[in-house]
Order: sequence, then structure tokens, then C-alpha cells
Amino acid sequence: MAKEERRQPELRFKGFTADWEQREFKEIVKRVSKTSNSNQLPKVEFQDIVAGQGRLDSNFIEIYDDRKGIVFRPGNILYGKLRPYLKNWLLVDFKGKAIGDFWVFEENNSNSRFIYYLIQTNHYQRIANDTSGTKMPRSDWNKVSNSSFFIPTTNEQELIGQLFKLIDYTLTLHQRKLKKLKTLKKAYLQQMFPEKTQNIPKLRFKSFSDEWKQRELSTMTKYKNGKGYEDIQAESGELELINLNSISLDGGLKYSGKYVAEAKDTLHKNDIVMILSDIGHGNLLGRVALIPEDNRFVLNQRVARLRPNETVNPEFLFTYINTHQSYFKSQGAGMSQLNLSKSSVENFKNYVPLLLEQQKIGTFFKHLDELTTLQKEKLTEFQKIKKSLLNNLFV
Repeated sequence: MAKEERRQPELRFKGFTADWEQREFKEIVKRVSKTSNSNQLPKVEFQDIVAGQGRLDSNFIEIYDDRKGIVFRPGNILYGKLRPYLKNWLLVDFKGKAIGDFWVFEENNSNSRFIYYLIQTNHYQRIANDTSGTKMPRSDWNKVSNSSFFIPTTNEQELIGQLFKLIDYTLTLHQRKLKKLKTLKKAYLQQMFPEKTQNIPKLRFKSFSDEWKQRELSTMTKYKNGKGYEDIQAESGELELINLNSISLDGGLKYSGKYVAEAKDTLHKNDIVMILSDIGHGNLLGRVALIPEDNRFVLNQRVARLRPNETVNPEFLFTYINTHQSYFKSQGAGMSQLNLSKSSVENFKNYVPLLLEQQKIGTFFKHLDELTTLQKEKLTEFQKIKKSLLNNLFV
């Protein structure tokens, strides 16, 4: 006996008990086709939308031109049919024209906000990503329009749409807070470290007035290369491997997923680990992260350990190195893969304050990084909540 098809979501608002109705996509939306080249309508292009977040890029301003585009109105949905895995979608609240590879949807006996979140569900995404083309894959309208979805009454649609609107609003607030923290850190880095050829920063903590002294990295750290563990690494073990995938662009330590059972030389708390090889533009070359605890990590090859001595504060040195990435990037040698040598790392030289001022600066940026990490975690948690609700509030 065939399994009965589920007609209700796992979660529902109080008072709703009726089965959802099965309807084809073309029955609940109209695909807008009217075009215009009027320069009186603001345009939206594919690249104007923040992929996967359903909003216009923060740099977007109303731009007018005379190219032809599909005319949309408030309440319409713009859906990027080109490379649909990028998740370019937007629920618009103004009149304009969509230029490029968009479908423009208009509700048909349905709630537009409900439809907007329906297209974000796994069910719709599987259909939209069953594409034609290889280099430039596009969603197939015949497949999408003829696919069936379960739809509730318009009253229940409206409640679902309003809930997700609130979730997206909260996500946007967390994204803005995170962006402000990153902008704030960038501004402080520019002010609290001296400019080129200068030996005093523009912004200092009270009571510090001494000139910063030029020092080589070799006078502040003990350098050591990592070893090759490829033959004995595993998916589990006592010691986590620090490899080229373990350090992020912002200097965060990432989970590598690779382990070894034992090693003679483990890393110490406050050791600094540096990427020595990178492909492409070398944006990770010389990027460092700080080790948080003793005897938990071991260093793989093409990553270096810099162990700070008693003349330098580790948290200051971590920020100091990541602030001067242009030097390390310029030292990369090679063609398809850029590599840093021990000498180019140890010879890095710049202005450094006395230890007490280092400690103040290190603690300040540590606190700022902790706030940023906390904000990232909040954002991630709300993204998980939205994903879970998309799975449980739709059939």
C-alpha cells in the first residue's frame, strides 16, 4: 500500500487544522513579462541583490538607465534564474525594472510574502536547481511552473509570511551589528598603529607617550615549521591538526576536521600559527591565529609556529601581524602557489611599543574580537532557526 502523502506541516499556528491543498506553481503565481526601457524606473540588476539574504546590497542606490527590463511593482518577487544555487531573490516594496536573468513573480490568489518564503524551502530549491546548461545553468520554467506544492488558506499564509518577515528583520539587525563591529575594528586598527614611516600612532591610551621602536619579528618570537602528518592523520584522534584550512581571513581559528593520535611537539597556549602557502591572490598568506590552550593542537607542514618571548604580548602580536598583511603578501614567491620563507617572516620589521602599551592594545582588540565572535554566533543561531522553521512550517 502506497504511503499517504503528508498534507500538513509539522508546526502550525493555533486554530488551523485543515489539510493544505496541492496546487501547481503556475496556479499560485503569475510570471510577469511586461518590459520597459524607461529611464524613469529605478533598475535592479542581478549583482544588486545580496545572495541568499533577500535584500539589496548596502551600496545600492536608485539608479536609472534606458536598458530594457521586466517591470515590477510592490509585492512582486524577483527570482534569479541564472545560477539559482546563488539564491538571488528579493521581495520588492517599490516600482522598478529587473535587468538581467530574473523571473518576476506576482501572487495569484495567494499571499506574496508566503510565496517569497516558499521559494526558499528545500522543495522549491531542488526543483529550481534542476537546471539546464553547464557553465551558465538556469532554472527551467517548465519544470518549476508545473511542479506541485501544498498551500494553506490565505489567512494561514499571511501568518507564516509575517513570522518570517520578523525573522528576516532580526537577521538583518544582527548582520548590521556585525558589520558595524568589523568597521569599528578597521577604524581602530588604522588609528592605533602608526602609519608608514611614523613611530607614533594617532590614537593612544592615556599616559603613553614614548615613541615606538622598530623591531624585527625574529627578536620577539621563536620560529618553527610544521611537520608532514598526511600518512597518519585521521577523522578523529587526541590532537587536532592545524593546516592551511585552519585559519580564516579575519584571523580566526577554524576546525580542520583532521587529527593525529599522538605527536612529540604540541602547540602551547598563545603560540601564533601562520599560513606559509596560498593559491590565487595570496590573501591568506601570512595570516595568523592564536592558539587557545596547551597540548590540544599539532602543526602540519606549510604552517609556521611563532612562539612569543617575554618581550612581547601575544594578543598584541596577533593583531600586529594581521594588521600588516601587505608585507607578507608581497613576500610570496611562486607562480600557481605563493610561499613564504622563514627568512621573509623573521625579517618582518615595524614599529612596536613597550610591553605595557602592547598589553593594553592586545586586551582592547581581544575584547573587540570576542564581541565580534559573539555577534557571529547570534547571527548563525538565527540562521539555523530560520532554516528549521522553513522545514517545519511548510509541507
